[in-house]
Amino acid sequence: MVTVYVSGRPLYVNKELNRSDAFVAAWLPGTEGGGVADMLVRGKDHGGYRGKLSYSWPKSACQTPLNPWSPGYDPLFKLGYGLTSNQRTTVGELDEAEGPARCGATDGGGTATEDLPIHDRTDVAPYKSFIGSASNWGGTEIGPDGTASHPEITVAPADVNVQGDGLKATWTGTGAAQLYSQHPGGTDDLRGYPNADGALEFDVIVHSPPANRTVVSLHCVYPCSSEVNATKLFGDLPAGQKSTVKIPLSCFASGLDFERIDTPFLVYTDGPFSASFANVRWSPGGAKDPDARKCSDLTG
Repeated sequence: MVTVYVSGRPLYVNKELNRSDAFVAAWLPGTEGGGVADMLVRGKDHGGYRGKLSYSWPKSACQTPLNPWSPGYDPLFKLGYGLTSNQRTTVGELDEAEGPARCGATDGGGTATEDLPIHDRTDVAPYKSFIGSASNWGGTEIGPDGTASHPEITVAPADVNVQGDGLKATWTGTGAAQLYSQHPGGTDDLRGYPNADGALEFDVIVHSPPANRTVVSLHCVYPCSSEVNATKLFGDLPAGQKSTVKIPLSCFASGLDFERIDTPFLVYTDGPFSASFANVRWSPGGAKDPDARKCSDLTG
């Protein structure tokens, strides 16, 4: 079996490696994907494979950071590794342990050490993106094509940092609606993030500022929730330009049970508003960053 892994970054894929006779890492070939097939079928006639890894490859699910200068550097494949078509090597049976649900998270409290990604170009499991309104407060999942629509809100793919990495939400002003990320049917113990002075962070481009009161909210299975007033926050951001917003998790402390979070990101308003959101995450230490928002500016 020959496995072709198409991606722009390394990934823990020990299970796939164990089941492969050969493994090809194809670095985002895009429209040139046919070249990968040509190399597989008749590569030796055209010089064969000569590529080398431009990154280190992890041997375990949470092996990060993984840089040659990092203490204890011990990847599965080092920076610069790569076989030619005329070389062979045997990799022994690899550990297939899945590791913790989230690298750096600490169930049962503790202190988180790694970002909790929620939406990073696409939904990050176990979270899924939804829209909600009077048309369906139960939530309409945003499809694989990045779209969803209610009369009160529409969502389409957006370019925030790179092509198609974000979601553009447009509130039409015809009724209350929300864009949110949720763990369907489950909750997560995320106490380690407020313990680590964490922040809810996201990149955003405001296309048109909110006309009515707009909130950013976190839920611990509704009606358990907490919110901050983000009307002025979004209104003050430069229109049409990317900004990074960092809201300390401590701003949500009142009324929120961090031990059973099911919705780690939600934006709600009942008036016209349009913005593109990307790279949504909880970040340890983010509340201490100089550009983190003050809770006192998010009330009212």
